[in-house]
Amino acid sequence: MTKHKNTNSNSEVILVPVPWNPTTLFSSTSHISTKKIIELLTDSLVTDKDIPEFSINNIGIENQNENIIKQNEKAKKNFKILTEKVSNEEVIPKKEIKEFNTTLNEVNQIIYNQVENQIKKDKVIGVIGGDSTASYPIINALIDYVPTFSILSINSELNLDKSLPEINFSTHSVMTEILNQHNDIKRLVQIGIQHYTQEELEIINKEKGRIKALFQDDIKKDYFLGKTWDSYCKKIINNLTDTVYISIHANSLLPHYSSTTNSYAEPSFDYSQINYLIKQICKAKKTIIGFDVIGIEDTDYMLDYQTMVNLIYLLASHTWKTHQ
Repeated sequence: MTKHKNTNSNSEVILVPVPWNPTTLFSSTSHISTKKIIELLTDSLVTDKDIPEFSINNIGIENQNENIIKQNEKAKKNFKILTEKVSNEEVIPKKEIKEFNTTLNEVNQIIYNQVENQIKKDKVIGVIGGDSTASYPIINALIDYVPTFSILSINSELNLDKSLPEINFSTHSVMTEILNQHNDIKRLVQIGIQHYTQEELEIINKEKGRIKALFQDDIKKDYFLGKTWDSYCKKIINNLTDTVYISIHANSLLPHYSSTTNSYAEPSFDYSQINYLIKQICKAKKTIIGFDVIGIEDTDYMLDYQTMVNLIYLLASHTWKTHQ
């Protein structure tokens, strides 16, 4: 068996590892899981009978930028200090905020440059990232080259809260920042939502249709009434524009246990549902302009790395197919 080489010179789909999660409010390990996933993917024999012309050799992988790891550790410590001061209603020196924002901006620029470099080579881009903020720089790069698109977010969190005072953005507010900064993003479709705040619900209402959120309790209720997943997929697809960016958080597919809250959460979907949805998006002639898979926690309860590898291959192959 020949190991898939970590190269992108001739590959049509490029994966960019983004080990970045400084603004998660718990002891997240998603920044170290990116390397593990990449290693498993390069040794994988995964394939898809629906797209036999695509293989693992069509996927190239950027080398992980070790500077991001170093900056991540520094930023995580600083973010924890800043949030504690906010909680204690302390005055945060402007110098501390400026230093933290500078670090965020520098790393986002590194990732942006990696993505832009591949866009200029006409490559299809995917990110294997830490937390939800890993989506931010790839979306920033794509919107500079694609006139308009919608975002499909498969995540148990909305991430529509307000940022902390004077901090550019954080995990729980990243989608708010993306929508505020980019009017050309016409629609945000969020599915599988299990956790949300009153403020986030108010933001959805204020956006007047720009955000379409499908909550998991509503989906389950409709299942009990006989509604099929196929009908939900049609609803999701009808809310997307012709070009779409797909972001999938591991908490929507894998059981999650939080040692911080001592709580266990069932995933919103199983792999077969997401598999079916992605294939229906492809059949509907939507163009997938990029994707990310984020939030894979090394300490998760019953972590299933193979499901994540299968998911990445699914996204890579069907994103490639929409460009043929």
